[in-house]
Amino acid sequence: MAKKRDDFNHIVGQAQAALTAKRYDDAIKDYNDALKLMPGDATAARGLKDAMQARDAATAPPPDNTAECKKFMDSGAALEMQKKFGEAQDCSEAGIFGMFQLA
Repeated sequence: MAKKRDDFNHIVGQAQAALTAKRYDDAIKDYNDALKLMPGDATAARGLKDAMQARDAATAPPPDNTAECKKFMDSGAALEMQKKFGEAQDCSEAGIFGMFQLA
């Protein structure tokens, strides 16, 4: 039993290091291996959940805010036509900044 616990602790340590290094697939594999040794262990289960969430967040596409950027640009153009140049510039800059967030 002590060897099994030592092996488990070693694998969990590897998993934690992989998660910290953003090697999510390695962390997931290690946490699954740890759970095979100690099924239902709360630390390994929580680590597996954290690693899966981190991987999903890292691979998720950024939100599409194209419509919001266009709204700012259109508002800026309308304000410019009204000769409200300061407000027009603020809106246009917000739209341009939003476009760069898409990349």
